[in-house]
Amino acid sequence: MRFLGKVVASLKEVYQDGKVLPRLLNGETPKYLYRIMSEDEYQAGIEKGKFYPFSGTALERGRTHASLKPDFRYANYKNNILVKIIYTDEDGWKAKHTGAEVVAVTDQPIPAKRVIKLAQGSATTLRKVQANLEYKVTDMGMPIGDKILDPKKHDFIVRAFTNGKLVGEASFSHRGIHIYPYSSKVTKESQGQGIATGIYLYARKISDKPIKPEGPDSQTDDSQALWKKSGHLFN
Repeated sequence: MRFLGKVVASLKEVYQDGKVLPRLLNGETPKYLYRIMSEDEYQAGIEKGKFYPFSGTALERGRTHASLKPDFRYANYKNNILVKIIYTDEDGWKAKHTGAEVVAVTDQPIPAKRVIKLAQGSATTLRKVQANLEYKVTDMGMPIGDKILDPKKHDFIVRAFTNGKLVGEASFSHRGIHIYPYSSKVTKESQGQGIATGIYLYARKISDKPIKPEGPDSQTDDSQALWKKSGHLFN
């Protein structure tokens, strides 16, 4: 296998209740892990509702490997997908030494609701998206007086930028305990890289409300595809 790039930030081993658990260097539990996988592995996980241990190579031996930071050395697929995995000990993660670093491995299936697609494409594309993607929030042009915009109360727009260039945006409105996407778009050259998913997840985070889609008659084909693949993440 061809490796690209430098060794990523490492975890450490912590012995607890007879298990060797992956922990941050300060001893705290990691919030997220990262993994680069093939499109086939990602689609299979979404369709089944769980990401089962991958055994496509002798190196992995039926275990899922993940690291503290994206490890672009493994971006060798024709169409790589970078995912962020919400960490919990319940998924059977164990610490494993691989050379000079410690990674996390598990032989248990990971629920799809804990796997978040961040970007898709070549190794170069993944690096650019991960390193340079940023979000900005503005109001929707509706009067809010002299109040400071509060995404937990006011309707808002999330815009995504890479290297200062606008690559996607979506508007969200509050209705009771949910927020609803009013409109969304991603530039043609940035489609298929997880930009829309990232925008929705950011909106979910800053509003502290689950996102609910409009009826199918009000959704575009792209919007319906987004909800089919990633809708479970927005609840």
